[in-house]
Amino acid sequence: MKKKYHKETFDNIPEEKRLRLIETTIRVMGRKGISNAKIEDIAREMGVSYGSIYSYFATKEDLAHTIITMGIEIQRKTFAQPVEHRDTFPHIEAVLERSLKLGREQPELICLWHEMSLPYNAQYAEHTSELFRLGVIEWKSILKKGIAGGDIRADIDIDAAAFMLNAMASQLLRYNMSEFQKKKHDVHFSQSPEDPIPALMAELKKMLA
Repeated sequence: MKKKYHKETFDNIPEEKRLRLIETTIRVMGRKGISNAKIEDIAREMGVSYGSIYSYFATKEDLAHTIITMGIEIQRKTFAQPVEHRDTFPHIEAVLERSLKLGREQPELICLWHEMSLPYNAQYAEHTSELFRLGVIEWKSILKKGIAGGDIRADIDIDAAAFMLNAMASQLLRYNMSEFQKKKHDVHFSQSPEDPIPALMAELKKMLA
């Protein structure tokens, strides 16, 4: 049974309020960092009493863990194969496009996930490692299906190829995380910094097909 980090009272409030609390937490923690963000900051931005938030979560850490748990569902949707595309490379392209879109739409969430992986946030390590592990499993599954279907060469090293694809997706997630990250992509993709995916896909096909 999946562990819950929230109290039962959180399940009993309207979905709109649950989402608003999570989205506000992501914004505040993404801007301030987990250690600097306070429940009071989240309550103030949301326009509620901080006591009401404690009625749903025992600690700030439990609130952060809930956000990681949400990440597994987000990741599942990111890797889902588009119904209209049964071939491997359109599937890979869809995952990369969704990664770029998520990073563009929710930069604070990406900042938060990144911070949870750092040494001083070791209490989140096991949870974030699981998120990473599941992503690698998904990439390997896509590659194996591609080999079985003849879209991808049978002689590739699946571990190395999955590492490469995971690194690409991770960097695309961070694409809009900060001005520094945006400048990095200006250096890599001077001709098309806003949409590097066509260039990435062209090279991937050369390497894997």
